[in-house]
Parts: sequence; structure tokens; C-alpha cells
Amino acid sequence: MTWLVLTDDQVIDELRGRCRSERLAQNLSQGALAERAGLSRGTVARFENDSNTPGLQTLVAIVRALGGLEALEHVLPPRPIDPLSPGDPDRQRATARQFQVRPTGHWPRRPDGGDQ
Repeated sequence: MTWLVLTDDQVIDELRGRCRSERLAQNLSQGALAERAGLSRGTVARFENDSNTPGLQTLVAIVRALGGLEALEHVLPPRPIDPLSPGDPDRQRATARQFQVRPTGHWPRRPDGGDQ
């Protein structure tokens, strides 16, 4: 399967289906998976069947309970940081915007006089 051609909703549906297939392959009921994951059975049922986007906490809890959490290491592997590398010469550090509080104490005002 190539994930690149799928929409976000299709990716979510594929993840739902894979989690459900893995649950069934492990011969777990929704209730047993819910207990392992620390979720309610209804949350697991909604995760598998609902068209709403699941929360990340729900996804992580279910993947952990199914024993697949290590596979997430391959999703976004950590990038090593070379302290001796100069990095991107065009990159600039982000600066914090400085605000002044109006005398009324309501909305902050930028130093240039504009609102947010």
C-alpha cells in the first residue's frame, strides 16, 4: 500500500481497520482491548466504527495495548543532531513578540502599535 495517495480520512480509516484486524488476530474482544488500553469499551467501539477522527491518546493507547507501539519508531525516527554541524545558514531563530498591556488591562498591544 502506498500511503501517499490516500487522503487524511483514508489514512485514519486504514489505521482503524488495521487496529481492528490486529485485535481480532489476537482473539481479543473490544472489552478486553479496552481493559488493556485503559479505555471504555465504547471508546474502542467508536474508534473502530465511527467516522469521527479519534484522539491521539486513544490511538496510542490502542496501539500500545496491541503491542505495536515500537512500530511508531519507524513513522518518524529521531534525527541525530550533530553539535559540530553549522546547520542551515539561512535559518533564523524565532523571536518572541513583545507585548505591552493596555491601561485597561484587556488585550495586549504590540510595540508597533498594532493589535494581534
